[in-house]
Amino acid sequence: MATITIYVKSNGKTPPGLILRDSEGHTPGNDDLTTAVDPGDKVEWKLETDSKLQSIEHIQYYTERKNNENESPILVRGSGVFKNNKHSFTADIISKSPGKDSVEYYRIGFKIPGDTAVYWDDPKLKMNI
Repeated sequence: MATITIYVKSNGKTPPGLILRDSEGHTPGNDDLTTAVDPGDKVEWKLETDSKLQSIEHIQYYTERKNNENESPILVRGSGVFKNNKHSFTADIISKSPGKDSVEYYRIGFKIPGDTAVYWDDPKLKMNI
């Protein structure tokens, strides 16, 4: 079991979006991040030091199907799953794999300085095994 960190920062555009990278070395330079996980892993979402964001407000399950990928729940379900600790969130990956290459889209809600609106971005997790 490992902890995978997803680093979050502003893309500096209007409307606001994110640039994401993870501790596995995936650095797409935009928000098109697919983070590979194993059963029992933990995921932590953190603001980059130079994020130019006010905060991460929410991590949510994305309930709409995005495309024809093998989509399955990968994040543990239930109340209190996403744990907020100031500028980071953590969550657990399920203990039994739904199958290699299964994916789950989720949403990151974030705020930018000087704006009360919450903006959303939707990367995905992919099961290694």
